[in-house]
Amino acid sequence: MLFMAQQNFVDIIPLGLTRGISLQRAYILILREKTSMRCMAVLITAEEYQLVSKMMRGEIDPFIHTYRDTLDTFGVKLHCVVIHNNTSDGGYCSELIMEQGSDMRHVRQRTGLGVSIAMGLGVPLQANRRYFDETADDAMQPDGTVQVKLPLKAMELTLLREALEEAVQKEQFEIASTLRDEIARRENLSRFSSTATL
Repeated sequence: MLFMAQQNFVDIIPLGLTRGISLQRAYILILREKTSMRCMAVLITAEEYQLVSKMMRGEIDPFIHTYRDTLDTFGVKLHCVVIHNNTSDGGYCSELIMEQGSDMRHVRQRTGLGVSIAMGLGVPLQANRRYFDETADDAMQPDGTVQVKLPLKAMELTLLREALEEAVQKEQFEIASTLRDEIARRENLSRFSSTATL
């Protein structure tokens, strides 16, 4: 990549979409490394799911045309979209790397929106190598299907709470304990970071 050390990033492509089996509000985008079969799962919203789904079917959403026109109007060049871990609430976000004149701009977006913009505008899609390596695995099965794991750190706090409630209802106490610990860890981090900024 032009502006960042290439070794810190992995080139990725959207492979598919799925929904959670037990957590029906879990919409999952599967991203595959271009040079291997390693995949990572990223939670996205229902609206992002619809937009990415449309883009994967080859339908360009009017939003993408508007976005392209806006960039052109203001003389902004989009270089790439990078998927990052969003440390504030778990999960991921996308960062659009843009250039306007001699200024570089970094704009954060929801993950699915960033992926859709990259697809629609034909710019490279990348992931932070460290987070990709931590969460990706060889997901391709011998029968051609893809099986991915969604690590706890990739789940937003609201989904963790929903999963905890379900685990308790199903008397899956070991899973519930792990979920409770992750929720407590994030809440403590959140409290610590709010007091540190005061």
